[in-house]
Amino acid sequence: DPATADRLVRNLTCDIIEYGVEMVMMSVLGSH
Repeated sequence: DPATADRLVRNLTCDIIEYGVEMVMMSVLGSH
């Protein structure tokens, strides 16, 4: 089902973005 695959990809992308933002925030806060 293409719709299900699309939803999975979007969820995965959101998780990756959130993880990336978290890592950046940790780096920024940790350097100060």
